[in-house]
Amino acid sequence: MTADAQFLITYLTEVETLAEDLLADKHQMVDLDRKRNSNREALRAVQGGAAADQEQLESEMTRIRRELKVKMNRLNEAQGLHTPCGACGLSDHTSRWKTGAKGLRSRPAVAGGNARDQ
Repeated sequence: MTADAQFLITYLTEVETLAEDLLADKHQMVDLDRKRNSNREALRAVQGGAAADQEQLESEMTRIRRELKVKMNRLNEAQGLHTPCGACGLSDHTSRWKTGAKGLRSRPAVAGGNARDQ
């Protein structure tokens, strides 16, 4: 198998894995939202009995939301999409990237990085 074909397979596998992970988290968010709504109904009926569960669900949803942003940025990066950087606000960090065979973008080599990235 050529290096280009191996790079393409690795790239597509990484994108697919990131997308599946993102979808799993979104499904978990839907399930947690349903539980949260159920807890809200219970809170109205019993006032206070499910307050601890409600706080736990809110905390878990906040954590997942933070992780979703990171995962979405990783997926966009893997697909070569340009998104604003949360740290600096720039919309294009691709000047750090190099274009490889067949126009595929690859990360610049990093000290101790993966062979795929070089």
